[in-house]
Amino acid sequence: NESELFISGDTMLIAKGGLYISIDAGNSFNQFSNGMPLPQNEVTQILKTTTTELIASTSTGVLKSNNNGSTWTDISEKISTTEIACLSVFNNQILLGTERLGIFSTSDSGNTFIKRNAGLEFFGYYQSIWDITVSGNRLIAGTDNEIFYSDNMGAAWIHVNLYPNGVYHFERAGTKLYAGTSQGIYLSSDNGIHWSEVRNG
Repeated sequence: NESELFISGDTMLIAKGGLYISIDAGNSFNQFSNGMPLPQNEVTQILKTTTTELIASTSTGVLKSNNNGSTWTDISEKISTTEIACLSVFNNQILLGTERLGIFSTSDSGNTFIKRNAGLEFFGYYQSIWDITVSGNRLIAGTDNEIFYSDNMGAAWIHVNLYPNGVYHFERAGTKLYAGTSQGIYLSSDNGIHWSEVRNG
C-alpha cells in the first residue's frame, strides 16, 4: 500500500491506511480520518491557510477544516463543480483550479466563491487548470494548452506565447521557474513571461 505525502509549510499530510497530519514539520503526527467525509485516497492536495484552517482538494470536491483537521466540512456546493485540480493561496485569497471550468477564488475561507476566468477562454470554453503558482506579485496558471499569468490577483489573465500540450506543474529554483508539461520541461527567468525548453546536454 503506497503512501502519499503532501506538504504545505510546517503542515504535512500522509495518506496511508488513513490520514495522518503533522503541523510541526513532522515532529509528531495525529490521525484525523475520523470526521472526514471522503475516503483518504481521494485527497489530492492540502493547504494550511491560517493557524487552524486547512483546505483540502479531492477528486470529488473541496473540504475545509477549522481545527487543524479534527473535523471537516464539504464546501463543494459553493462552486459549480466538484472536479478540483489544484489549490493555491495568494494575499489571503484561496484559488481553486478546476477541470474544464477555470478558476474560482474565495477571500472568506470558502463561504463564497467568485469566478476568475477573464482571459482564460480557449476556443469558446474554459480550460482545465492543473497548477497555479505565485511568482512575486504575479499568479501563473498551467492549463491544457497554454500558460497564463495575472498581475491583478486573477481578475484578468494573459496567455504567453507558449503552447505545450498539458502544463501540469510549476517548480521554483531561486530566480528560475520551471514548468512540467507533456512535451518536456520549460524554463522562465522573468516570472513567467518568456519560456524556453530545457534540453539535455
